Amino acid sequence: MSEAMTKPVKRTKPAAAERVFVGIDDGHSEIKVAYFADGRAGEIKEFSFPSRVVDGYVEMDTDGGMPPNFYVLPDDASAAGGAIPPNAVTMTVLRRGQAGSTSGAGSIDPRYATSYRNRVLVKHALWLLAEQFPNATFDIRTTLPYSDFYKPGGGRNDALIEAKIANVARPAMRVRAEGTAATLVPEPFTLGSHVVQSEGLAAFFDLMLAYDPKGGLTPDAEFAARFEDDATGFLVVDVGGKTTDVVFGDWRMNEHPRLMPQKSRSLEYGVLGLSERFGLVVSAALDGVKVPDPESVLMSRRIRRFGASVDVGEHVDREAASYGKEIFSQIAQPLKEAETYLSAVVLVGGGSQVLGPTLREEFGKWAVLQPNEPRFANARGLLKLALAQAE
Repeated sequence: MSEAMTKPVKRTKPAAAERVFVGIDDGHSEIKVAYFADGRAGEIKEFSFPSRVVDGYVEMDTDGGMPPNFYVLPDDASAAGGAIPPNAVTMTVLRRGQAGSTSGAGSIDPRYATSYRNRVLVKHALWLLAEQFPNATFDIRTTLPYSDFYKPGGGRNDALIEAKIANVARPAMRVRAEGTAATLVPEPFTLGSHVVQSEGLAAFFDLMLAYDPKGGLTPDAEFAARFEDDATGFLVVDVGGKTTDVVFGDWRMNEHPRLMPQKSRSLEYGVLGLSERFGLVVSAALDGVKVPDPESVLMSRRIRRFGASVDVGEHVDREAASYGKEIFSQIAQPLKEAETYLSAVVLVGGGSQVLGPTLREEFGKWAVLQPNEPRFANARGLLKLALAQAE
């Protein structure tokens, strides 16, 4: 996972108003974004930032102005150009480890998908992209955990999906300071279509579809070769911040993938849960020292103490191994039942950086597939689907 907020690379010539496809994997731990360099074509680009916010105004620029990571969330766009309403919701998007941010299990919110926090994080990604694509219309795709996107036993959770779309449709405005006055700046983009898709399944499309900036989308030949006989099943294990999505499905060439709802589900295991446990372990090992951001320490394998950097990699490895085995214990039985018809086991998600070694070991004889930059697999899959369904 990215330790610092990253931004899209600016083009040398700003684009005129255009439609831009954007895939946003907007999880509890990190926002992962994928987009095409030329809006709807060109090389796939990626950037990310932690899903960290704090209520209110906690930073300022050195000239005393409002920073570009501070937002006001009015109910509608008519507030643009006016003053900050007295009771307005305001939020600041923070870097991982920055004072005031909430991390670990404390950042898990059961209403996250329809929260102010989710809205400001998705809109922050679009504000960053608007620097590269001024006045663009963004056609976006975002995610929900498998068990939030689908109802138990199958069928889409349309009520939650529609509520998420409605939440993101509302504005997140920046603030311009002019002397002693502060006015709300309208969003420098238009939100076009918004499609929500399931985590895990989106990552499958990343492997299934090969993308060539010159030739477009085609089935990935090497990946498709695994599905040429009767063994057409697949398993995607997507280790996220709040959950680990376990998605069993079936794919035959020239057909759409199909899911196995009786086997697929979201496990309540993720990097945030691991980091909470890890923080307690490190605190105990270091004489009760407070670990303000255990997730950051988990990813970097180091903690600052008395101004010096302390290696805690031994604790990371031990806790990750224990946690990874707990996750696998939830997968072992359905995996055994699928042993004769699975063609691919895919491991993705931001949490695969820490938990991947243990999970690959637990999978044993299975050949586990991991794409490049597996934490961006959902975002890339969303982007490829947007292009495929537009063609």
